Amino acid sequence: MRDSIAGALADIELFSTLDSESLARVTTRCRHKQFARNENIVLHQEGSTEVFFILSGSVRVLLDSPAGKEISFRDLERGDLFGELAAIDGQARSANVIALTDTHLAVLSSEDFWEILRGNPEVSAQLIKRLAHLIRFYSMRLYEFGTLGVEHRIHAELLRLGEVHRVGENTAVISPIPTHAVIASRISTRREAVARELSALTRSGLLVRKSKSLIISDIRKLTAMVEAVRGE
Repeated sequence: MRDSIAGALADIELFSTLDSESLARVTTRCRHKQFARNENIVLHQEGSTEVFFILSGSVRVLLDSPAGKEISFRDLERGDLFGELAAIDGQARSANVIALTDTHLAVLSSEDFWEILRGNPEVSAQLIKRLAHLIRFYSMRLYEFGTLGVEHRIHAELLRLGEVHRVGENTAVISPIPTHAVIASRISTRREAVARELSALTRSGLLVRKSKSLIISDIRKLTAMVEAVRGE
């Protein structure tokens, strides 16, 4: 069991540079939690500070507005982590996290997490790169909200999904297909607008619906469309 968990932790990018002995030490410090589909894992503003590593399954990071509108930030899958901000600064959780599927997590206390960072500079370097990536990611999202129309924000979100689900040099297969409501919550629009634009892209052949998958048939073309309106 411990060997299989160590193998799963080796797939976590943060630990990808650790040798087997160091990884074994991390494994012994981890607790393990199972969450069922739709179960809350972390609640906004709660005071817990553990770090969670996804060994199997997937989760969604989101917030609910005072009016009850759900705002979805991103989905995370096997090999990713969450909760590191609260572990670093000791502040309350910045978002809710729910399980999208049955999910198995390895959990580290903030104290153990800090000890691993202090004892393994390569892990600290990976964490810095991760945080830099998140800053760039959300900076681009903020830029899009302020400068792009709804149609182009939809294209940009599809491109992000396509990069995650690439199956070839110029093709992506997004599965399962995110609901119109989820896409709308990520780009601050209404699901009806998402439905209209996805239908238009399907008619043009850029998107193809197949069973429970959404295929982007030409990532290069979608990239060019997004870059043109971003001014890149």
